[in-house]
Amino acid sequence: MVFGNLGSYPRLLVAAEPSRLELGTLFVGLASSIASGVPFPIIGIIFGQLLDDFNSVTCSESDGGGSDSSEQGGINSKILLIVYLGIAQFVLIYMHLLCWTMTGARLAQRLREKYLQNLLRQEPSFFDNLPAGEVASRLNTDIQTIRSGTAEKVGICVSSFSFFITAYIVAFIKDYILAAMLISLVPAYFLMSFVGSHYIEKYTGR
Repeated sequence: MVFGNLGSYPRLLVAAEPSRLELGTLFVGLASSIASGVPFPIIGIIFGQLLDDFNSVTCSESDGGGSDSSEQGGINSKILLIVYLGIAQFVLIYMHLLCWTMTGARLAQRLREKYLQNLLRQEPSFFDNLPAGEVASRLNTDIQTIRSGTAEKVGICVSSFSFFITAYIVAFIKDYILAAMLISLVPAYFLMSFVGSHYIEKYTGR
C-alpha cells in the first residue's frame, strides 16, 4: 500500500497539464537536489586530507626541517577545492529550494483552477447535498496540503537521500570493511523511524 502511494506521487507532480516551463523547473529542481547532496561527503574527505597535510607540516617543522613549497601548494589547493565545493553546494541548495517552491506553488494553482472548472460544470443539485462551506474548505485545505507536500520538502528529502548514497560510496572507496559494518545501521534506523512514527501518530490522535 505504501509503495503504491509512492508510485502515484510522480503523477501528482505533473498533474493538471503543466507547461514546458513548469516541467523544466521540476527537472532542474530534481537535478539540483540530487547534485546538492554530493559535495558534502567529498568535503569531509578533502578536509581530512587537509588535516593530515597540516599535521605532516607541523611534524616536519618540529623536527627541524622547514616546510617545502610542494606541501604548501598541496594545502592551498585543498583549501581552494573546499571553498569551491562549498560555493557549489550553496548554489545547488538555493536552486533546488527555489525550483521546488515554485513547483509546489504552480501545482497548487493548477489544481485550484482545475477544481473550480469542475465545480462550474456541476448541476445545482450537486451543491444542495454538500454541507455549508464544504467547497471552500476543500479548496483551501486540500490544495494547501498538496502544496506543502510538493514544495521544498521534496528537494530536502531527495538531497538527503543523495547525501546518504554518496556518503556510502565514498566510505566503500576509502574503507569497504568499515562501510560494510555500518550498513547494519540502515535497517535499525528505518525500524526506529517506523516504530517512532507509529507511536507519535497514535498518541497525537488522542
